[in-house]
Amino acid sequence: NILNLRISPEGYKLLHLIRSYLQLDSYIGLDVHTASTLAAIEAELLVFNNALEDYIECAMNFPIKGLRLNWDFPKVHLWKHATRDIQMKGAVCNFSTHPNEKLHGPLKEAYKCQSNRKDVANQILRVDQRTFAVKVLRGHMDMLDEQCRLPTEGDDEVEVPNPVAFKGHIKIGSPQQPIAIQGVENNHG
Repeated sequence: NILNLRISPEGYKLLHLIRSYLQLDSYIGLDVHTASTLAAIEAELLVFNNALEDYIECAMNFPIKGLRLNWDFPKVHLWKHATRDIQMKGAVCNFSTHPNEKLHGPLKEAYKCQSNRKDVANQILRVDQRTFAVKVLRGHMDMLDEQCRLPTEGDDEVEVPNPVAFKGHIKIGSPQQPIAIQGVENNHG
């Protein structure tokens, strides 16, 4: 009763817009869809678009500055394609981005701690590349440790494996004494 059309037309229209927004979000978020739920989404999408036009028109003529007029954020934009996407891919729980949001944490930390906030994309990609390289090396080191540990736990006749060769020319093992080229030629010549 507080936000009625006579006392607060912009509040009343915003309330209708939010109601339609929540209705659409509920319909689209269902785990199972039928022809009737898809039709309900289409019908509510029309209601939402009309409510949005009414609200924007009212808010543009209202003297209060700062009322949100741009409702074209990603979720609302994706609703335009919702029924087609649901028909092609299934319920939206099958293609949600929510599980991947926590993967942004390390990148956010890289932005805060390791960038000068200029040319951010390249700096964050460099940090991400270094992090990936460290994880790959750590995985190889763990695998080498495991391979070296296996023979001592079991059979005495099993040979200790040579250092594990990685792709390329890198080997993990004891450093060798420097030798002159002439020495290599004499020994292997």
